[in-house]
Amino acid sequence: MGEGEVDGIPVLLARPQTYMNASGNAVGSLIHKLKITLDNLIVIHDDLDLPVGRIRIRVGGRSAGHKGIESILREIGSPDFIRIRVGIGRPPRTDDIEQGERDIIAYVLSDFTMEERLIINRTVPRVSEAIRCLLVESLENAMNRYNALLPSEASEGGTKPV
Repeated sequence: MGEGEVDGIPVLLARPQTYMNASGNAVGSLIHKLKITLDNLIVIHDDLDLPVGRIRIRVGGRSAGHKGIESILREIGSPDFIRIRVGIGRPPRTDDIEQGERDIIAYVLSDFTMEERLIINRTVPRVSEAIRCLLVESLENAMNRYNALLPSEASEGGTKPV
């Protein structure tokens, strides 16, 4: 955990030390211990259903099969928190459900390719910018500004003006 400020707004950054599938234990303990309200909780996580580097910000919703989000939803009992989903892409689909599940696990646990790493290296600062926008401006502004573009599009001047 680390504490700090973003433009004068106090923030706490926590990275669960549990396995992803049990991250709800850490999140639940943290919000109960520190009395954090769900409207002040931002969860950042990977997403197979978004292209590599795409950012999607939203409040609420289901887990879409993400085991870490399922764990958080079970533990805190509500979907009403902000999520910043970061696309990691998806392995090729297969008709064999069991093999498909193994492929997904292997894919999620594997290293990024060099090309993917370049995209992610441009995405991480954009996630930081999105968090700042959420804190200083509004959820709506952050969603409008960061949900639409891939990092390569943003670097070509495609972001919306502030």
